[in-house]
Amino acid sequence: MEGHPYARRSKDEYRLVEDMTKKNVPSRDILSILKSQNENNVSTLKDICNAQYKIRKSLQVEKSMMQVLMSLLHSNGYVHDFSTNDVTNELEALFFVHPTSFKIWRAFPHVLMIDATYKTNKYNMSFVEIVGVTSTRKIFCIAFAFISEEKMDNYKWVLECLKLTLDECMLPRVTITDKELALMKACKKFFQMLLDYFVDGTLVKIF
Repeated sequence: MEGHPYARRSKDEYRLVEDMTKKNVPSRDILSILKSQNENNVSTLKDICNAQYKIRKSLQVEKSMMQVLMSLLHSNGYVHDFSTNDVTNELEALFFVHPTSFKIWRAFPHVLMIDATYKTNKYNMSFVEIVGVTSTRKIFCIAFAFISEEKMDNYKWVLECLKLTLDECMLPRVTITDKELALMKACKKFFQMLLDYFVDGTLVKIF
């Protein structure tokens, strides 16, 4: 029976897994804790992953995927905002910043790099990634956003959300992106500064 999942179950251990799952503890760390507490524990990483899947599914009962996402963003301290269609009430844009990224971003707001992937997810929305650079030339993720269309108004909304996170901090000095006119216009409008972008490996400056 040792090889059967039923023999590896324990109510106390399951409650421990449930508690640590809610605290976003990685599966491998949960397994290490279980084995350190009980040397006879024969659970595997797959057992922990299966248990976490069931726990997360139970927490999503009677909730839509959007409700679950918004709940996770709120409970984990993300800075976030969203925009919906006035007629259909469907999500048009979602912006979010991790708490750690928020602190680094406010310390190093000098350089901004922005790019978007074209509707590569099942929701058919463009994914915008915003990246910054520290004083030691290390790259870090600042914020992410989902937008319904790659138009200037959508980018303006994202940049406005980003600008609000800076509050009284200085604005970025340089914004780097590809040659996407809608994004370039949005950057120039909100930051009113030099826009740098690369074209075929050459740095071009637009005033």
